[in-house]
Amino acid sequence: MACDAIACKGVTDEIIATILLHDVCEDCNIPLSALPVNNIVKHGVKLMTIKPFLGEEKSETKRRYYNELLEAKEAIVAKGFDRSANLNDMEGVLPEEAIVKNIRETHEFLLPTLKEAKYMYLELSDMLHGIRKELKNTVKMMAYYHKVKLE
Repeated sequence: MACDAIACKGVTDEIIATILLHDVCEDCNIPLSALPVNNIVKHGVKLMTIKPFLGEEKSETKRRYYNELLEAKEAIVAKGFDRSANLNDMEGVLPEEAIVKNIRETHEFLLPTLKEAKYMYLELSDMLHGIRKELKNTVKMMAYYHKVKLE
């Protein structure tokens, strides 16, 4: 993912670091404060980690999570590259229900969030447009293959 991002106009060191570290805290049980990076990257990594609030419905958590990604360009760009890589790697690995869940979530939450981000972060609009277009095409193809109706 970082190599793909490096090829894009407007990428920053903080975006690359966020992409590289986005799963470290969650997967390796390392506290955010232990990451040897600046606060911009730490904030991006924090936003990439979904944390439900007590009593919150799953749909509310997802909506809040995707809205919060817009707080930092590092987080929304990293999420776009991460989801693209995940969608392209899940065939034959994840069960059908997990694939369908990712197709729907990308369509319902991530694509609109990326569209909004394009207008928030004008210096990254070309990159965000490219990520969104690639994800939209991938979701469309996967939805057809998995017989998922998208609204």
